[in-house]
Amino acid sequence: SGASTIPMQLARMADPAPRTLGSKLREAFRALQLRFHHDPDELLELYLSNAPYGGNVEGVVAAAWFYFGKTPAHLSAGEIALLVALPRSPRGFDPTLHPARARAERDRVLAVLEAEGVITAAEAANGRALPLPTVRRKPPFSAPHFALLARSAGVGGGGRVGTGG
Repeated sequence: SGASTIPMQLARMADPAPRTLGSKLREAFRALQLRFHHDPDELLELYLSNAPYGGNVEGVVAAAWFYFGKTPAHLSAGEIALLVALPRSPRGFDPTLHPARARAERDRVLAVLEAEGVITAAEAANGRALPLPTVRRKPPFSAPHFALLARSAGVGGGGRVGTGG
């Protein structure tokens, strides 16, 4: 536990199974296949697009929006550190449910980033000083007209709405 490679984590996300020796062997085989067919940058992109961040939030782009209302490119070191920590225990480190645990884990990640020279001591201190998010933002309602049309047509009950395409 905790020592899985990114390809193994991707394999587990793609085919969740009870934690047994057999499932671990399947994950290892799938991880080798993934590693053979994709370069490390592609694997990291796949992981960041699919990692669990709590509730039904998956992927770093969604997590950046729901927790901070920003795109990943606009996150601070402290915000990035929290998003690095969350997939390890999405519910356990959820800042809206367990702020003390989330803060401790975020600060641990900041310390590692500082020790590895990825961020400066000042960036780490600024990251530790940031407040944690207390609520998740609501998703944007980007296509209200279409969503309302679909609902009125009874799509949830099996109806069909044509999109003209």
